[in-house]
Amino acid sequence: MDTDFEPSLSSALSNTRLSSASTALDSQPVDFACLKQWDRLLQRVEQPGCSYNACDELGRTALHYAAGYGIVDAVHSLIDAGASVSAGDRFGVTPLHWATLKGQADCADALMAAGADALVQATAGVFKGRSALDMAAPTVRDQLMGTLGQKLFEQRKVRHRPHCTSSLHLSLSSCCVCPLLILLASSLHCMG
Repeated sequence: MDTDFEPSLSSALSNTRLSSASTALDSQPVDFACLKQWDRLLQRVEQPGCSYNACDELGRTALHYAAGYGIVDAVHSLIDAGASVSAGDRFGVTPLHWATLKGQADCADALMAAGADALVQATAGVFKGRSALDMAAPTVRDQLMGTLGQKLFEQRKVRHRPHCTSSLHLSLSSCCVCPLLILLASSLHCMG
């Protein structure tokens, strides 16, 4: 009996919210993202009065949901429309955290290309103190490492110390990162 109750309640809540989102003139992208109505989200993004950074009760924006579910078209549309790539939910988790956690490499690349910082740490909850890089699923970690290494050089967070005469020494200005990143950054520096 309990197994039947939960889906029914969940379904009823979804239908109520769906009905509400379908009829409200002020529905925002986050309303459609919560319901996984990606076509409607894309239509709403193109309309005037759209609030790209509107949040749900957890502080998540449409970009959080699109990145986590791997909806690349929605991620690009929201970024192009001006959605914040660095918006943290009430736990400090960003869209990039969700993209990397869920293994959505194309979304992670789009977010990083738009300026998302893979080194920002969540501020509360089970992910407290963890960055998007820390949370990266194995399927996206290598790709993220390459993109991150390049971004670090572009942002000058990694810099060469000219007074060192042995091998290339790197200094990370914002945090300590795993040795693999340092090796990756060294190889990118040598190639460039």
